[in-house]
Parts: sequence; structure tokens; C-alpha cells
Amino acid sequence: MLKIQGKISWIGEVKETEDYSVLEFQVDEQDVEYPNRTLFSLFKKGEWKKIADNFATENPVGTNVVVEYNTNTKEWKDRRFGSNNAFSIKKVEGEKEDNQIEYPEEESVDSIPFK
Repeated sequence: MLKIQGKISWIGEVKETEDYSVLEFQVDEQDVEYPNRTLFSLFKKGEWKKIADNFATENPVGTNVVVEYNTNTKEWKDRRFGSNNAFSIKKVEGEKEDNQIEYPEEESVDSIPFK
């Protein structure tokens, strides 16, 4: 599993059949010296199709997100094709994930009430 945080900069058209929907979108890293621009595929079928169908409405261009994804390579006629398959997309408010757990600052030995 890989993870990237950034802004959605492009959302393609949903390609759908009766059984599944596929959507491509791009996320650009922010606030780094050499930002990555990563293209993702979101493939959903069955009852989960609505996630791809409603993606652009719920996550418009400019939305800060954290995307968890897997990479995959397919071979066809001695050629290789890579893809980044998103399986988790979370909106980010400010500098951290919405549901990120905040841990208290580490205490030094001097601040412990017993020794």
C-alpha cells in the first residue's frame, strides 16, 4: 500500500457499463520542493458503483485528499502498462487528515511525577 497527500487537480469522465464504473483523477502534492503528480484509477462495481459515479460531486477539483493506493503492471504483446488503483480517498482539512489521531507530546523523564 502506498499513500499520497495533495490536491485533486483533474477529474476525468466516468466510464460505465451496466456492471461497473471507472474514473481517473489526478492528485498533485503540495508544499514540497519536487511535487509528484499522480494519476489514479477508481474502479467500482456492483453496489459500489455510486462511489465512482458521485466522485466529482463529493470531491471537486481543489479538494485536499489523502489517497491510499496500489500499483499494478499488466503485460500485453510484450508491452507493459502501469496503473495506480485508489482504494481509499479521505478529505483533509488543513494540514492533517480528518480522522487522523493526535498523539500527546512525548513527556520527558523530568516531567514524570514519580521516579
